[in-house]
Amino acid sequence: MTIAVIVLVIKMKLVRMTPMALVASMMLSGAYAQVAPSIDSLTVTGIQDAPLTQTILKGEKLNQSRVNTPNTAAMLLNIPGVSMYSGGGVSGLPAIHGLADDRVSTNVDGMPLLSSCPNHMNSPLSYISPSNVGSVKVITGLSPVSAGGDSLGGVVSVQSLPPVFANKGETLTQGEVGASYSSNATAIGGNLNVTAATDEFSANYTIDSVKAGNYTAGGNFKAPGNGISPSTVGASRYIATNQQLSLAWQKENHLIEFKAGYQFIPFEGYANQRMDMTKNQSEQFNLKYTGKY
Repeated sequence: MTIAVIVLVIKMKLVRMTPMALVASMMLSGAYAQVAPSIDSLTVTGIQDAPLTQTILKGEKLNQSRVNTPNTAAMLLNIPGVSMYSGGGVSGLPAIHGLADDRVSTNVDGMPLLSSCPNHMNSPLSYISPSNVGSVKVITGLSPVSAGGDSLGGVVSVQSLPPVFANKGETLTQGEVGASYSSNATAIGGNLNVTAATDEFSANYTIDSVKAGNYTAGGNFKAPGNGISPSTVGASRYIATNQQLSLAWQKENHLIEFKAGYQFIPFEGYANQRMDMTKNQSEQFNLKYTGKY
């Protein structure tokens, strides 16, 4: 019998380790053995308040303004920090802390509008009459990204009257007639609002018309000339008519709105310009979808 003896020779290499490295390795090995602590979840709910620089006008706050002025921009004058650059009788430009025109983002029914004409005589808010304004939101500070975010002055967002629907299985017909008169400039205005609706479909027609002559100042401020008295502000008369047809359809959580508007201004004088507006016509179309999921 032969016995084989195998001898294994193992060569070991010694590694020198400093005391600091030894302590660090022991701490690291202990860290892998730790178990993450259990942390209870915390849910916070609440309602975000509107910023102090935001003002919303609707309902009763707008009722008096609809009668007092034919100029939609003048409806904002009670908001702190807001003034108006008066151009023609229905074409004022809102100014926020002294910044106006293109420095203020102006939206009508979600459409961003800019002033037309080289002298910006067609202001954005002139395309909607005061009697058709449903709500106004004004931001007099930095504009958020949701409102465009690229306007230095602020944001003016105007929404027309929302569609009205009848109760389930019923029909609805309603109307509204308004009139206004001012002895100064013999300003006469009138508006009509008619609605016919079911529980799913709504049709609305509005028309607003105003006519005024040259208004009179508190006293004589110039020499008479061109058939105008010393107390009369020349080139301040105007005539304007706005019409809008609105169709809306709703089904459960879905709402589709279509609006077609037409504006005709035969004449609008500008006392601060060397030109007036004559036979101005404009058309606006708006298709909007709102859904809740």
